[in-house]
Amino acid sequence: MKKYIGVIIILLGLLFVSVLLKPKDTSIRSTPTPTVAPSIPSIEVNLSYVLLEDNGVNGELIGCGDSLVALPHTISSTNPLQTTLEYLLSSEGKIPQDDGLYSALSNSELVLDSITQNENEIVVKLRGEIMLGGVCDNPRLKAQLEKTIQQFTNGKKIMIFINEVNLNDLLSEK
Repeated sequence: MKKYIGVIIILLGLLFVSVLLKPKDTSIRSTPTPTVAPSIPSIEVNLSYVLLEDNGVNGELIGCGDSLVALPHTISSTNPLQTTLEYLLSSEGKIPQDDGLYSALSNSELVLDSITQNENEIVVKLRGEIMLGGVCDNPRLKAQLEKTIQQFTNGKKIMIFINEVNLNDLLSEK
């Protein structure tokens, strides 16, 4: 029995010595850095709406004695023109957040198809169904879209197409 106790003591001693003599881990372990999504800038843009029968008193005079007025709206986007147009065409954007304002887009079902630009012009293509409430909606719709786009053009010519038809041609037929 003493033999076994002696062997156990020797084994425990060897185990203790091997733990003490074990080389220390000196490697550098990096803690993973959490990835943070880049922040998208918030900017204020103007959405154009119509003030009916205002005769240009509170905004730019447009057809049928109306005024075109800008309603500020904050967006977060890396493509403000696209985001602004998508909002204006959305069900939420078609209902101005200010009493007394009107959107000639309110009955239309339009979506942004594409935006292309070069050094001279911006071409905006929309698709869907256009529903106007009478001849006075023609200049209202045209002004609403053009003025909303204009803030992003730096003086470039604006071309708007709906279902591949130039907006000017489309409205002259209505």
